[in-house]
This record gives sequence, C-alpha cells and structure tokens, in this order.
Amino acid sequence: MKLQNFFLVIAIVALTSAPLFAQTEVSGNIESQIWTSDGNPYILIGDVVLQEDHMLTIGPGVEVYGDYGVRLLIEGKISAVGTDLNPIIFSNNDDGFWDGIELNNAKGVSEFIWCVFEEASTFHGRINGGAFNIRYSKVKFEYCLCQYNDANENAAALYGAGADITVFESKFIFNGSGGVSTIGHDVGGSMSLSYCLIASNSADLGSAICFYPAEYVVDHCTIVGNSGTPFYAIVPVTITNSIIMPEPGYELGGGDNITYEHCTIPDGLGINGNGMVYDDPAFVDEGNMDFNLQVDSPCIDAGDPEFDQDEDGTITDIGSYAFTQLVNSAGDLSFRENPIDFELATCYPNPFNPSTTLILNLEQSVFVSIRIYDRLGREVAQQQSDLRAAGRHEFKWNAEGLPSGNYFAVVSAGELTEVVKMVLLK
Repeated sequence: MKLQNFFLVIAIVALTSAPLFAQTEVSGNIESQIWTSDGNPYILIGDVVLQEDHMLTIGPGVEVYGDYGVRLLIEGKISAVGTDLNPIIFSNNDDGFWDGIELNNAKGVSEFIWCVFEEASTFHGRINGGAFNIRYSKVKFEYCLCQYNDANENAAALYGAGADITVFESKFIFNGSGGVSTIGHDVGGSMSLSYCLIASNSADLGSAICFYPAEYVVDHCTIVGNSGTPFYAIVPVTITNSIIMPEPGYELGGGDNITYEHCTIPDGLGINGNGMVYDDPAFVDEGNMDFNLQVDSPCIDAGDPEFDQDEDGTITDIGSYAFTQLVNSAGDLSFRENPIDFELATCYPNPFNPSTTLILNLEQSVFVSIRIYDRLGREVAQQQSDLRAAGRHEFKWNAEGLPSGNYFAVVSAGELTEVVKMVLLK
C-alpha cells in the first residue's frame, strides 16, 4: 500500500517538539500565502484565520505546530499536499493540545494529501471535532494519518456538519473522545470513507463512527480494536467490503440501521448480509498494528465480485489492505497475459543462500523497478528503480538476515510486470 513508506517516515517526524532554531510565527487574519519547508517550523502563536476568497498552499515537508488552545480557521480554501517521504505535519507546540483545524463555509474544495494530524482537542467552546471540525465545506483527504487527538464530546478525529467530506486510504488510530465516536457527521451533507483503517480508538459510544443524518459511503475499511461498540447510527447506512472486529463481548452497534454486505465480522453476533465472512480475518500482526492479510486469510477474493478488481486482477479483497497474489494457481509467473517488451530469464542460483542474481533482457530503453516481497506480500527490498538501456542486465540480491522461505521479485519495465519466485534455503 502507498501508506507503508509514509508511516515509516512519520514515525520519525511526528510526535516530536518543534525545533528550537529559526521559525515562522503566524497569528491573526491572513490572506493568500504559500508555506514551504524553507520556513519550518510554522508556529501558530495565536488563532490563525484564512480570510474568505483567499488560498493557503502548504507544500511537502512543512511542519505546523499550534500553541495551546490555538486553532487554524479556514474561511477561504486550503491545499496541503505532501508526499509519502515528505508528509505535512500538524501538531502541538508544547505539552498541551492545540485546537486543530476548522473549516467554516470554506470556498471551493479544500484538500489534505499525505498529512499527519495529531494532539489536537476541542477549545473555543466547541465540543465536536478534535483534529477537524468541518462545517458546510467541501474537503477531501488522501493518504493521511490522524492520531492521538481528543474531543470533549463527539468525534475526536473528524467531525462534519452539513459538509461534503471524502476520505481515501487514510488511517485513524489512538484517538479518544470523552463522549461519542472517532468520526462523526451531522446536519446533512455527505461523508465517504474508503480504504481506511480505524483502529484502537476509544469513546463511550460508537467508538469508530457515529452516523447522524447525512449520506454515507463506508467501503473497504478495516475497523478493529476500538473500545466498546464501534458504531452508533440513527439513519440507514450500508457498509461494504469491510472488516469490522469489535472488542470481545461487544456488539457492532447501530442496530437495524446498518446493513452489511461482503464484510468480515465475528461469528455469533446475529448479523446477516450478502457475501458475509464470519471468521478471523488473519491479519499479519494485529498486536503491532499490521493489518495486512496473511496468505490464507478468508478475506482474500471475498469482496463484492461486481466491484472493481484489485490491482493483481483478482476479485476485490475485504478490508483496507489488499493482498497481492504474485503467483496464480497454474504457476504462471506473470501478472498479465499481455505481450511484454522484456524477458526475465530467471535468477541463479535458485534455491540460493544468501545471494542470487536476476537476469533481465530489454528490447528498448525503459524505466525499470525491482521490488522483492516475502510470502505474506510484505516488501523486503527494493533492488533497482532507474532508467535502463536496451540489452542484458544483471541484478544481485543479498538476502542476508532474512529467514528461509519463498520470495518473489516483482520486475516492472514501463507499464509491464513479471514475477519470479525465489527460494532462500539456509
């Protein structure tokens, strides 16, 4: 998944104090601005209000730290676009919480891509939306992480009221509400959550999502380990292609207002629906927050067959992390049956210990990348990623430090891909 490298980066960058050297202090009403990493860190020393009809652009690697109780209020439009290796960090500047980000009748569609939001809570007399309070605005989130946020009453991470909110492939973890939910929406509008992880959050009621009057899409999400019942609903909602595992002894919540289709839930909860899986989803390592699927997971190819296929060309998997099937049942090493413009002979030696060599023959100059995965679909090495001329190329891989077993080299040349199985024997 695209988020894997991103989370390795934020584990180092996030949850640290703002640096003590040169900084940019911001407060009061502001008009159109561009924040780049050259100005790091940006310290919000007082409430910051982006005026109506103005644009705030925040680039990759920018770090924004709010003083205690300070908020960033958007009445214009904000575009905060980082990258997987250079995410944008929004955090607190001291030991307390800052007041997060509020969008109130903001103009246009604001966006947050490859961003981290953490250690925000509710001040200014409001009780909803720790990291985000979005009112009558349009916002999209992609590849974001929302963690360690708090709310006095509702939606520790994300709250919408009359808003249109789209969230794609993002992660909500370790948030806590003094009342209800990690994510909530009310007063009409819409909210779409797809390919999201919602895990290890706490609240007194509906610890994952509260469904108040609005239109909802919840699809391909993994919702696990949240305290108590994960849902609260007073309007009809359909959840699809998702894994929902409440704490032992708890119901899912939401009653008859929630319909489940092609979902994985524990057996014995009395929940019926089309294409359901009542079994352990077989995560790689739930204790360490690795919710990828093991090779024998019942969630693989168990999603809605009418839904778009996964990237490996198979029926969609259930949950937010698709399992890449590198070798099909016939033993063919190719992802695709299209004619290819390169030839991957094999690797030698095979089996090997501890190193082997991949041979690649190119008919023309093309960009080549080689990634190596273990049997669980986890990337263990990236061997090459650059432009290669036509001709024969050899790539050596040293697996020193890895356990014996099957490994798969995924070789991409342009838009075409082949896979070779390698066996490490020690």
